Amino acid sequence: MGPEHPLPISPDFSSTEDYVSSLLEFVSSSKFFRTLCGGVHVLEFFTFEPGLYTAILPEQWREFFAVHDIMDILDLLMREDLNDINQESWRGGPAPPYDLVTYIQTIRRLSLKRTFDRPHPPPLTREVALGMNIKKVHEVNHFTSYISTLAQSIASSSPENSLSHIIDLGSGQGYLPRALALPPHNHNVVGVESRENNITGSQSWDVMAKLAPKPIVMRNKKLFKEELAKAKADGTSLAKEDTRTKKGERGFFHHPGLPDLSTPADEEDVNVSCMPSSRGSVQYVSHYLLDGDLTRIVQQIISPSALDTIRHSPTPLSPPAKRALPRAPPSSVRALVIALHSCGNLLHHGLRSLLLTPSVRAVAMVGCCYNLLTERLGPPTFKLHELRGRNARLEDLEKAFDPHGFPMSQRLCEYESKDGQGETGIRLNITARMMAVQAPQNWGREDSAAFFKRHFFRALLQRVFVDLGLVNAPRAGWATAAEGEGNACEGCEGSGQGLEGTREEGEGKDEDAPSNEPVILGSLPKRSYASFLPYVRAAAAKLAKHETHPSFSVGRARKFSNALDGLSDDEVLAYEERYAAQKKDLSVVWSLMAFSAGVIEATILVDRWRWLKEQEQVEEAWVESVFGYEVSPRNMVVVGVKKGEDASGR
Repeated sequence: MGPEHPLPISPDFSSTEDYVSSLLEFVSSSKFFRTLCGGVHVLEFFTFEPGLYTAILPEQWREFFAVHDIMDILDLLMREDLNDINQESWRGGPAPPYDLVTYIQTIRRLSLKRTFDRPHPPPLTREVALGMNIKKVHEVNHFTSYISTLAQSIASSSPENSLSHIIDLGSGQGYLPRALALPPHNHNVVGVESRENNITGSQSWDVMAKLAPKPIVMRNKKLFKEELAKAKADGTSLAKEDTRTKKGERGFFHHPGLPDLSTPADEEDVNVSCMPSSRGSVQYVSHYLLDGDLTRIVQQIISPSALDTIRHSPTPLSPPAKRALPRAPPSSVRALVIALHSCGNLLHHGLRSLLLTPSVRAVAMVGCCYNLLTERLGPPTFKLHELRGRNARLEDLEKAFDPHGFPMSQRLCEYESKDGQGETGIRLNITARMMAVQAPQNWGREDSAAFFKRHFFRALLQRVFVDLGLVNAPRAGWATAAEGEGNACEGCEGSGQGLEGTREEGEGKDEDAPSNEPVILGSLPKRSYASFLPYVRAAAAKLAKHETHPSFSVGRARKFSNALDGLSDDEVLAYEERYAAQKKDLSVVWSLMAFSAGVIEATILVDRWRWLKEQEQVEEAWVESVFGYEVSPRNMVVVGVKKGEDASGR
């Protein structure tokens, strides 16, 4: 049913077990790797003295990077044939050090293969593709084709598991459910979404895609306008929603709150899109998942007879009439649970639905936003080799002990480290997981220059915050890489020696005192990146309006804004001039971090696959690519299929 190999691994490994063992040993024991992935933060690039660059990288590496263009360095990391490198020279300069080449080879071997060579399915019709950008069209087109093929394979291999419904977790604007419900796929889809406005918007798109009839609105326009004018005069008209609370305006996500679960599932509103001539349908269910139990969702699915009633009704049914329609018996629902780029723990909930919900027969989920995963195991029991100051957010996340978080599998939870530290379990902090969502193989010269500049300005602003006494400077007391043995490859990591973690416990309670609370600034207008001066002014303006992360208090934001406003233009420009020569150094470190984080993503995907393999009820499980990495980098789907004899869920 699935691919020949359950994991897309390098042919260097004799088996998946050989690969998993090598992966976990490297992730748990390589000090240099753990320094790049979670042990340093780019914001602190200029706040350590003499600097992170010299602390992280051996002198030979720094000498090599100094004479080569950043795009050549990216080629070396990800594209260059390492077997053809001349030992004397490379691209008009010195050859890369041996231990650098060895490290690159290790990261490449342990990263999952992301190639995608499936035939291109028929293009989406214009009606189905409405509202989608090029990336979304590519994702939806390939994923719907993949899901339909998977559903057919499940039905042919195990008739007991033949599917009646597809449940899409986090349906958003309904792009994926709509495409699956319309020809040529014609599935009955349940779109699960926590935001009511997304469901309303999805139904509007369904009308334009001809999946639902256009609603008939009968209104006395004269009377309607009079009522609007009266409401406005009385001050009783609905206030416009503050657009700053939407994702994209402030750069942060504000959820409206959990849905009311006091209403019985079979009395919830029924929102269905279908046409008399259509074979497929979409039923939207408003729900916020807290775990993998989808019972309440399954209980809301209407029966085939109810769907026919809606489809062939000569006039639209009223909401009470639709609520009175019969629901499908849960035993008759045989569902495939899917998700396209489900954030954080939502994918974990989807995978666990295979065990917790009897009606679920299979899962096929593409994840993203690994930074939103919670942590299951808590903080490390030993001091990490890291070059970063501790902050309250990092410590709170480590102490979460969330049973829904990473890792899922017993293999990763109980893994015994072989580095002599006595650590049990694989831990990935938020910085490591954040780096795993990068896509360095897609970086071109122009876009690379743009985001390298953004990182440079943000790290430089952090230096300003430290100098102004707004943020605590990370404490010194660690040795530099130059003082080590000068090696950073597996088994000879001199650059990792002496990198003792500096932990600053607690959080500043006094808003007038420096704090180690993170400053999450978010995005700024593009015009702000012309130079450091407009960047600082834009940051001050954003802080003054308190358009930063909600965890950042109003008083503290104003204090930061006032301090930045107190800097003269010459003082701001002096910062950029002073640190300009280190901009490339920051770009090199960021590139190494992003390249290395491919192994972090592999670890997360392997954990999910391994969890499925550990479940007795699961017959098959695999991971494979479902669309092109160059279009959509988070392109790996995790699939699990329940055993036929477990079709009842028992």
